[in-house]
This record gives sequence, structure tokens and C-alpha cells, in this order.
Amino acid sequence: MVSIWSFATLTLLALGNSRSVAATGTVNHTLCPPDSAPANWTSSSLTPIHIGSTDVFFFDNPRSHDLLLVFPDVYGMDSGRSKENCAKLSALYNVAFVDLATDYLVDFDLPRLVAWLESHPFESLLPKIQQVISHFKTKRRVDKVAAVGYCWGAWVVAKYSSTPRTELSAGISFHPSWTAEEAFHGPGSGAAIANNITVPQLILTAGNDEEWIQPRGQVDQTLRARHVPARLREFQNVTHGWMNRGNLTDSAVALAFHQALYDETLPFLHSYLH
Repeated sequence: MVSIWSFATLTLLALGNSRSVAATGTVNHTLCPPDSAPANWTSSSLTPIHIGSTDVFFFDNPRSHDLLLVFPDVYGMDSGRSKENCAKLSALYNVAFVDLATDYLVDFDLPRLVAWLESHPFESLLPKIQQVISHFKTKRRVDKVAAVGYCWGAWVVAKYSSTPRTELSAGISFHPSWTAEEAFHGPGSGAAIANNITVPQLILTAGNDEEWIQPRGQVDQTLRARHVPARLREFQNVTHGWMNRGNLTDSAVALAFHQALYDETLPFLHSYLH
């Protein structure tokens, strides 16, 4: 059963600053702000490998001794360019696109969203992440590990970056929905994740993401005060979801995508991986 507290929290989460719920009661864009890039499912012939009970789409780079974990958005493994982006990153690193949830959301109302979030607490995801890392350290002898997450997956990156004895060397959040934390710990808890992060962070936000996760916002200030290496950049001219779901025929989206990948992500990873 969905708790009243969680329902109220997610209502505020969905509304944000004057954010609206459709007349049908459906929350537009789920954890995403209004006017975000829409869901964009794609298909591929790729077949996952199985690591324990977890499916992983593995993009091999036999020249690399590093592993880049990638966590999906709320729309799942076939969301937009997620796999295509993994292929690009595999030019430099071993990339493991991890199917953390298996049951992603398509059409849903607010109670269903709340129930979905509550059925996937980070504590249930952590063993999968640890098992994937252990597998590649044993089988592929990878050395350093970093993680990338889109939207909900960025919340996973942040949570694992704040976990004692995390094996991450760096974490990257694309248009992050750290607000998922509020389903478990109430208002303000998303920003509070930064209180325990110990891993260097690259946080790339859209113009319509929450103010507290933008440059000079609460997360930025917290990480600076705690001397955690971090770079935050806002891409004001694009909306939440641009990195894996945005329309690349739009020149603003194409430019932001290129800058986020080549000017930010790759140099950041180069700093903390081999």
C-alpha cells in the first residue's frame, strides 16, 4: 500500500515550483520537470549478459582496465540513445549498462509512480551493483570504476557515491532526479545526499532542473564545503532528458549533447580513470 506521506511527498516532487498535474490525475514526465524531453523508446538487436540475477548490456573495450557503469532513466533500458551513448563511451572504457529495475514505467498515474519508487529502494539495488563490479573485477580484471546515470539513474549514482566503502572513483549525473530520495526520506532529502558523497562528481543539469542541484545551489555549496571535487554545469537552453532523449535535429540539443559528452564527460573521466 502506498503511504499517505509518500503520496504527498511525490505530489510536491512532481509539482515542484508551480508544476502542474494533468486533469486526469496523471503526472506528466514523472520525476522529470515539465517540458522535459518526452519518452522515446528505441529498439536494438543487442543481447544482455547475465550477472547473477541482473541483465547487463556490456560494451567491451579490451584495451581498457576501467569500467564505466551506466544506470537508466525511469523509462528503462530502451530509452532513447542510452545504448548508443554506451557504445560511444566504450571507445575508451569497458561499459556496463545495468538493468537495475527490470520493470520500468510506461503509462502510469501518481500512485503507481510512488509504488514503483518505493519498490526500488537503493538498498535493494546495491547488491546488484556490487555483484556487477565484482564480476568485472574478477573476469576482466578492471581496476577503477566510475558511474553515469540519467534522471532516476543519476539518483542511483549519487546514492552509491555516498555509500561507505563505495568502489567508485567518479560519478556523473545527467539531468539528475535526485528528488527520488524524497519518496523515502521526505522533502529536502534529495539535496541532502550531498552531505555524504565522498566521490568526485560531474553534475550536468538542464535549464528546467531543480534549483538546488544547479551550479551555486545547495548541492554545489555542500560539496564545496566538504571539499569533494565537483563540477556542475547548467545547460540552460535544453530541457531535462536531452542527453539520451533529446531531439538531435534541434541545434540547441545537438550542441548541448556534444558539449556535455566531449567538453565535460570525457575530460572528467580522464581525470579520475586511467
